[in-house]
Amino acid sequence: MENSPNSSTSPIIIEKCEVCGFEGHGYHFGAFTCRACAAFFRFVFTVLDSLTRCHLAATTEHRKCRNKYSTCVPNRNGKWFCKKCRFDRCNKLGMSSATESAVKMKIRKDRVQSSSMNDTLPYDSLLIKIVHTINGEETLPHIDTSKLVENAISTILTPNMVHSSKKISDLEKLTKGFVEFQTSQKQEMYEISSLSSTDYMKDFERSMCGAANWLACSDRIQRFDDELKVELLKSVWWIWGRLERMSMTAKMRAEGSCGRKQFLFSPDGFVDYDRMSPEMSCWSKHKFEEMKFFFVPREIFYDDVIWKIIETDPDDMELTFVVCCICFQVAGKHYGGRIQEQLETLQDVLSSDLHEYYMKNNKRMYLLRLKKLMKIQEQFLKLRNSRLEKYEVADSF
Repeated sequence: MENSPNSSTSPIIIEKCEVCGFEGHGYHFGAFTCRACAAFFRFVFTVLDSLTRCHLAATTEHRKCRNKYSTCVPNRNGKWFCKKCRFDRCNKLGMSSATESAVKMKIRKDRVQSSSMNDTLPYDSLLIKIVHTINGEETLPHIDTSKLVENAISTILTPNMVHSSKKISDLEKLTKGFVEFQTSQKQEMYEISSLSSTDYMKDFERSMCGAANWLACSDRIQRFDDELKVELLKSVWWIWGRLERMSMTAKMRAEGSCGRKQFLFSPDGFVDYDRMSPEMSCWSKHKFEEMKFFFVPREIFYDDVIWKIIETDPDDMELTFVVCCICFQVAGKHYGGRIQEQLETLQDVLSSDLHEYYMKNNKRMYLLRLKKLMKIQEQFLKLRNSRLEKYEVADSF
């Protein structure tokens, strides 16, 4: 006897995810996938887009397969344990972002706007911005840093092993990383009379890759998820780079190797406040003479903070602690929520590390010393906020 249509028990065909083989949801990025794999691929683009607005493939190329053979497969529940192989599978399926070919990814000076001032990054924190191409010509001045951004992200996602004969704290590891980074400083330097786009590019590379390498020294930061690591790098690299140059300038001034109106812009070059003239063609169509109001050397190089560092004379551990406090406070306030909570926890750990450092060195009455260190942080943040007001106007140029 034939079954009627109403009594048919034909099985429902469930299409499987092409990435993990589990129950699929729909077409995402050009392939039929489940929600989890679609979210994973979206995260891959979001991580790099948050810093460079370009494809993450170059970053994942630096990641290694968990089993070293690049043959990993998901388990019977559709669970991947190797991000590298999972992303390779996505690429083989031809998954891609439809909007990536529509724009060129360039870097230029830009201030990140948000609903409140507390969520605003400094205008002088250089971030990546999309620059549209019209008739083959870019509409805005720019510096292309896509390659160095890829290198910086690869660095922050790779642990930086700090060698030591004994177990050391996170603050000690960050201090070692900071000190080692500054060993490239030359005693014999030349004067940079005009800051060119090449000088800026080298400064960005040192700051971005240096900050990434420094952050990777911390075991606790390495335990952050990849997205948080990149967001942290995104928000602190410029500040970290400026603080590193400020601290070296303070050290060289104290030694008499640097003039009172000179700033060590790079390991082998300095600028003189009275003679410097930045090249503006990579930032604006206006000439330097028209933009002098926004480029006061004592302000952009935080000269008052440099003198405060000289006055306080922090040792390497104390200086690194101050740098951590400034960077992580700025990042925490910008993002808020879960990221701020994790960074506050990290700062608590570093505070405990500093306490242990003082105890080991018989500096039990360190409260007054700590107040002096916090004066450096307070003055830096105060000057930074005052700069934001100028950048509100500068944004129109």
